[in-house]
Amino acid sequence: MDSLDHLRVEDTPDFEHVVQQALHFPEIRDAVRGGTAPVSAEQLRTMALRARVEIAATAADEYRAYLRTRTTAPEDPPPPAPDGRSVRGFGGGLLGALGVLVPTLAAVGSAAFLLLGYGLRLTGTQEHLADGLVTAGWTTAVVAAATAAAAGATLLVAAVRQRPAPDDEAQPETETEVARSRQEWQQALLERGVLPFLHSALQEPRHSP
Repeated sequence: MDSLDHLRVEDTPDFEHVVQQALHFPEIRDAVRGGTAPVSAEQLRTMALRARVEIAATAADEYRAYLRTRTTAPEDPPPPAPDGRSVRGFGGGLLGALGVLVPTLAAVGSAAFLLLGYGLRLTGTQEHLADGLVTAGWTTAVVAAATAAAAGATLLVAAVRQRPAPDDEAQPETETEVARSRQEWQQALLERGVLPFLHSALQEPRHSP
């Protein structure tokens, strides 16, 4: 099992990236290209990779901090459904459609019943039918108001349930902390480990690996 002081396999690409970055520093690049270096750029890279345990130890504190931060980071959320919608989202969309459709139809029916009922009352004909239409109109109006209130309450509850949890809101901040810890480790690795190693290799003649 890897300890916090030992470079883990999954972090080897980061180490290689730092080495490659150091090889492009002007003093390293110019020394290799000028022909004064006892080794080539590829040989320097190979030597640094072989000495990664020694080099990584120079930034052990930052690496431990990076691993601790990465360990406490939340796991990635599960992938969405194939159609891109959740069951709750489907239900919310259906309830939303019904919440608009039912009160609208009830309001239209109420207006029609009341208009016909009071119209018949004004003409003084079919009073029994007119009273029935007026009663139906007011009943439908009550139904429209009740369904509109129920739909509004249902949509409000659905909106509250779909609010991101505190952990979800904190996740971007945690991810930023992980990235910052990673950058601090790589910077320490570059300044205290890789660059001094390369400078030493350029000053002391070595045989090709």
